[in-house]
Amino acid sequence: MIAAPEGAQPLAYARRTVAALIAFTLIGSVAAEKVPTDPSPKLSPSEVISAQLHALKHNNDPEPDAGIRTAFRFASPANQSQTGPVERFIRMVKSEDYAAMLNYQSDIRSDVTVHEGAARQKVTLIDVAGKHATYVFILSTQTDPPCKGCWMTDKVFPVDNPVKGFQIADIQRAIDAD
Repeated sequence: MIAAPEGAQPLAYARRTVAALIAFTLIGSVAAEKVPTDPSPKLSPSEVISAQLHALKHNNDPEPDAGIRTAFRFASPANQSQTGPVERFIRMVKSEDYAAMLNYQSDIRSDVTVHEGAARQKVTLIDVAGKHATYVFILSTQTDPPCKGCWMTDKVFPVDNPVKGFQIADIQRAIDAD
């Protein structure tokens, strides 16, 4: 039960309290909806990675694999040409190497390193059982339309189980730089 401060009308106080709680809930909902779902030159590398992680964490909202589709939109044209079309990308993200990115519980992120149009961030994802999976995101600024000026993801690779095709030395340099 909500107790009104001394001298306050209990019913009026309860109404104001409930109205304040509803307002805070609505403000929180509006803020949550503002997570970007498409590339924009206004987004920093950190915001791009955050948008992708948020989408993957809530993969099936509002429909199955919506999060993976969002992550694919943030993939650079070169990345999309290697991992697409989107149906193939969905299968890849659901594979053993990347499945930990879906519906994870929390994350730990290194600082984003930016140098000459390239950015990198190491991210450790933690699932509900406490299991950790670490990935390195590699981004670049796009120079050609329609994505000119946008930070987009060129590669994401698991640290503990490097994907074939990535040079181990490149992965090690990305990890050592943190």
